[in-house]
Amino acid sequence: MSIFSNNNDFRGCIPANVSFSIENIEPFLVEVETTTLSQHISRELYSQVLESVSQGGELLTLCRRVVAPLALVKYLPFGEVQISDVGITTVGKSADRTAAYAYQVANIEQAALTMGFNALEVLIDFLESNSEDYPTYAESPEHTENTRLIVPNAKQFSSIYQIFNSQLTYYALRPILSNFQEDTLRKTVGDELFSEIISSNDPDKKDLLWAAKKWLVYRTLIEAFQLQLAVEINAGGLRVNYGSMFSNTYKYYTPPTDQQVAKALGVLKEKERLFWGVLSGLINRINGVEVPVVSSKMIAIKGTVLF
Repeated sequence: MSIFSNNNDFRGCIPANVSFSIENIEPFLVEVETTTLSQHISRELYSQVLESVSQGGELLTLCRRVVAPLALVKYLPFGEVQISDVGITTVGKSADRTAAYAYQVANIEQAALTMGFNALEVLIDFLESNSEDYPTYAESPEHTENTRLIVPNAKQFSSIYQIFNSQLTYYALRPILSNFQEDTLRKTVGDELFSEIISSNDPDKKDLLWAAKKWLVYRTLIEAFQLQLAVEINAGGLRVNYGSMFSNTYKYYTPPTDQQVAKALGVLKEKERLFWGVLSGLINRINGVEVPVVSSKMIAIKGTVLF
């Protein structure tokens, strides 16, 4: 059972041909619903959505916009072949159709991944903005996890360092964000003050939260550059991200040179040190300690940090 009742439900999210039957992709719809979707909105709320499909509604629509493109990504490897009693064969040519080229399938896969994860951010924003209407979600561990980080989504990350509001990029960086927030930032600030700065209207604590976000983003980027930029770790082992094997009809990327990485790391480390200094100064000020000058590029005038 899926939150998609018929072909039109699916085609409302993905521009599939009218001849495409939802039965072909239904196993992948169910897989995404019971994993990715329920892991973010809670299994209880997913069950409620599933039980009320006939009633429609905005929440159902937003859930479908997450599930459809991500299920399509899972379907693509199987859609390129035909599995039958005679074995596994490729899709044959007809008078007016032929199988898509590999680069075209890759383009669809990337576009669908981006679409699905961006829709996931929209869905979470909707639930957070309307949490009083969805108490099942508001009281769930998934709500706590979705709001735990002080840089909670791609939009806020992009306001500090441009990742073009890509939730897919944000999710790749999220484990690093989480580690530095909990293992470094929280321990430095202290649990009590850390909890206070998230919701306080005190100017110093609002400034502290601002500096903490800046430091966290730049520290995360440094770690990503050093550990994850050129090497990908997956279940198959390690591999170098060397770019695409496809022709010029496909958008491809190659890793930067060592010189380019070193230059970018230098800039990131300078910003990270700067905001760590600002962070330390604000903690001292809140604790009643005289604010030190922590960087030659930072001037304190009447308690205001100027750059």
